[in-house]
Amino acid sequence: MYGRPLVLKRSFIKALILSSFFVIGSSHAGSHDKPRVLIIGDSISIGYTPYVTKSLAAEAEVVHNIGNAQDSTNGLKNLDAWLEGGKWDVISFNFGLWDLCYRRPGPVTQENRDKINGSIAVPLDQYAINLAQIATKLKATGAKVIFQSVTVVPAQEPGRNSDDVGRYNRAAADVMKRMGIPINDLEAVSAALSDNLRESDTDVHYTEAGYEQLARSVTRSIQAQL
Repeated sequence: MYGRPLVLKRSFIKALILSSFFVIGSSHAGSHDKPRVLIIGDSISIGYTPYVTKSLAAEAEVVHNIGNAQDSTNGLKNLDAWLEGGKWDVISFNFGLWDLCYRRPGPVTQENRDKINGSIAVPLDQYAINLAQIATKLKATGAKVIFQSVTVVPAQEPGRNSDDVGRYNRAAADVMKRMGIPINDLEAVSAALSDNLRESDTDVHYTEAGYEQLARSVTRSIQAQL
């Protein structure tokens, strides 16, 4: 939803804090008067979800999946658990940045990213297969489903190729078109952000102001389905 040790540590801490908050929200006792929105995604979605939650406070209850959804293979493995907790009215989801990441053998860490000598996490064909299976499960819940496209990758990012973003988004678009799922073009939104809204020229993450900009687009896409 992904380096420097400081960025990794900050993202991990944020994920823990937000996960605790959202889990509490999803299991709160009592009737749900507002529509319920589930956001599934990696650290990018973890970054923008608080702003979406704030913007939709009067309209919907917003919950993020526990932790970082990582790649689409991990998503398939954990999807049933993430969907627990009652009925969802809208589900916004994204996979891609972890899928197109190259890493050397060993731990799945920021330090192990290597687009020269590493192997890609989820090849494009498998990514499309995984997305189709995930989308099928999400639609089966009866919720309105939205796909948030993969955000841009800086050219100097050590474990990802910038051009792969377009390739993976095109594959995702083919899947979503077949399944009648609308796409919010976060690739275009993120590409338009100024450099000062990014963590660095080697990092896919954003500053808080950058996440707030992404959240505005995500919020509008969700509001259109409420």
